[in-house]
Amino acid sequence: MGKEGRITAHQIAAMLGVSQPTVSRALRGDKKVNEVTRARIVALANELNYSVDHNALRLRTQQTYSIALVILCRRGENKANINPFYL
Repeated sequence: MGKEGRITAHQIAAMLGVSQPTVSRALRGDKKVNEVTRARIVALANELNYSVDHNALRLRTQQTYSIALVILCRRGENKANINPFYL
C-alpha cells in the first residue's frame, strides 16, 4: 500500500493492468473509458476503500478553492474592534 497504508491509484492500475490515468478518468466518470473497464476499476476502488487524495488533487489542478482575507489595521487602532464577519 501507499503512504500511511493508503491504497493509491497507481496500485489499482497495476492490479488491473491499466494505466494510472485510466483509473483517474474512470473514477471521474470520463466517457472515454470503456464501461467494462470503468466498472472493474470502480469495483476494486470500492473494495479497497480507495479515496481521492484531495491535497494531491489541489496540487495537480493548482486550485485550492480557498479565499484569503486580509484585514489591515491602522497603527493605534484597537484591533479588538475589527470583526471580519461585518466585512
